[in-house]
Amino acid sequence: MKKAILLTGLFSIPILAATESPQIFVGVKGGYQWVLDDNYSHSNPEGTILGLYGGLQFAPSWSWDLGYQYHDELKADATSVNVKTWLIESALRYDWYLQDDLSLYGRIGAAYWDMEKTQLSSNESDATGFSPLGEVGINYHFNPNARLSTGYQYIDSIGNSNKGKYDSHGLLVSLTYTFGSTTQPALVETAPTSIIEDTPVKETATVKVPPQIQAFSPKTTDRLL
Repeated sequence: MKKAILLTGLFSIPILAATESPQIFVGVKGGYQWVLDDNYSHSNPEGTILGLYGGLQFAPSWSWDLGYQYHDELKADATSVNVKTWLIESALRYDWYLQDDLSLYGRIGAAYWDMEKTQLSSNESDATGFSPLGEVGINYHFNPNARLSTGYQYIDSIGNSNKGKYDSHGLLVSLTYTFGSTTQPALVETAPTSIIEDTPVKETATVKVPPQIQAFSPKTTDRLL
């Protein structure tokens, strides 16, 4: 007798085939920015964001990018302060694929910023520094080389205690093109794995014994009579 044990996962795990070598990509981005500052509780300055970037696609899910962003002038009417900011950003990105051409993504990295502040009552002043950066959103592949991303970006504490600082919140749309021959990401589901274990079988043999016929000798019969 054979005893079979079937091992199956509760959920099939999507696996993405890795690309053979890193691919180079470039892109443009743009969007809307609003800032949060405790000094402007009634009206938060807002403006546009424009950017360029490039990077390496290591696998369908993993990539690294380096880019430039220009933040349009922010005007604080209450204090007559205008702020212009540009920054260099670098981040690592991970895409979690829902379908072959649709994914959710997250980016985490840092930004080196240069903030220019002008005020009517004082001269122009500059400040530079580093801030953490994060972004989450959704991504769609038109084809293996072109994709469109829409997401929310957060940059913490642009500025310093002397010049003032603010938190940047942005809604961005990015268009990316990857050079070379790329492989469209494809979801592969793991198949159930079966393990068959052989156990020794004990067999029992049945032997049929023919019926035995007893015969009495004539001498014994005569005695009985």
